[in-house]
This record gives sequence, C-alpha cells and structure tokens, in this order.
Amino acid sequence: MTVPQLQQAVPGLRPVPHPARLAGGLVGGWAGPAIDVAGVSLAPTFFLAEGQLRRVEYLAAPGGFDALLAWGRAAWGPELASQSPEGAYATWTSGDLDAYLQQSGSTVRLVLKRRVVKDDSEL
Repeated sequence: MTVPQLQQAVPGLRPVPHPARLAGGLVGGWAGPAIDVAGVSLAPTFFLAEGQLRRVEYLAAPGGFDALLAWGRAAWGPELASQSPEGAYATWTSGDLDAYLQQSGSTVRLVLKRRVVKDDSEL
C-alpha cells in the first residue's frame, strides 16, 4: 500500500511532526485516529519503506495488555511468549503477517507487519 492508498483507506491520516526511523529504512511518518480493539484505544503509526506500507504500530493505554493478549489469542491462536524484568512479550505468525504485543513499564505496543521470509543464502 502506498501513501495515496493509505490516505484513502484511513480517513484522518496525518503526517507526524517527528517521524520515527527504524532499521531497514522504515519511517513512521503517518498517524491515524485512534481505534478500539478489545475495548482498548489504540493510536496507530504507519511505517513505510521504499514507498510501501510495511508496519503498523499501535500504542495502547496502560492496562490494555491483558485484553489485547486475549484478542490476539482469539485472532491468531496461542502465542509465543516471554516474560522478563523489562516486560512481557507475545508474538504470533499467521500467513503473511507477523504480530507482536509488548508491555514495557506502562507502555503497551501492538505491532503488525508483513512477514518477510528469507532463505539461507540471504542470512
């Protein structure tokens, strides 16, 4: 999906004042209005690379982790989970989608991204 396609799909899409930059050329330069998932308000940031949407990162209100975890289980099945002093993490893979849910302190983040499979020659 390109920026014009994203603008059509997400009413209220707006550029962010200070885009986030991640590895692989990902730039979180667009934000959309909050959406509700499992009773949790999520604020999306859209990350593009090479002119294409590659990742959507949602920030949730503190306390939303358990509700989003239950929602993820219902949507994608059992998670691969880890827990450490730094926080909790759950991940799922479904078809062409990778998703993870992270809680670190009071920050709850849900990330959806296109699955990229590499063969051994690319590692």
